[in-house]
Amino acid sequence: EQKKRQSISNLTKAGKHFFSRLLRFYILYAALLIFASYLTGHISKLFTDINQVIYLHRAAPVVARLLFIKPIVLAPAIIIVLDCELFKSFSLIRQIKLLKARPLLAVSLIWIFLPLFFPGPTRCSEQISCQHLIRPLLNIVVQFVSLFAQIMAVRFVALSGLHQDKPSIFS
Repeated sequence: EQKKRQSISNLTKAGKHFFSRLLRFYILYAALLIFASYLTGHISKLFTDINQVIYLHRAAPVVARLLFIKPIVLAPAIIIVLDCELFKSFSLIRQIKLLKARPLLAVSLIWIFLPLFFPGPTRCSEQISCQHLIRPLLNIVVQFVSLFAQIMAVRFVALSGLHQDKPSIFS
């Protein structure tokens, strides 16, 4: 089958369409992480050891992502593949078994737990902080793993046979 070329105006229209839907999802996702940080701030007042407080603040987003792993991983993929609204994607998530996609689950768990292994503030020498050298590289790795997980999720949803009621406007 020969690939059909798309005009720039059609691609721009499609991009705006999906951008607004995905933006809504990521705003909701950011609100979840902000709430986890807020909750962590209140819980950390119970601890007196500074190391426990630091670890608690580092673990809060990880716990939030772990609790909501299925919608975080699958909702953007469903929005893209099925061309549906955000809350429709949440209702369609129930039809997908994430345990059937073990490689996707494994990559997603790596993405979730990888930030826990970032080094804390340490000094390499008097002038240079190791954190300023290593953290950008680790952030690049985390973002790469996140992108890989999202691509895997899109492929998984596309191959799952999941359907929505109304047809896509881009068919």
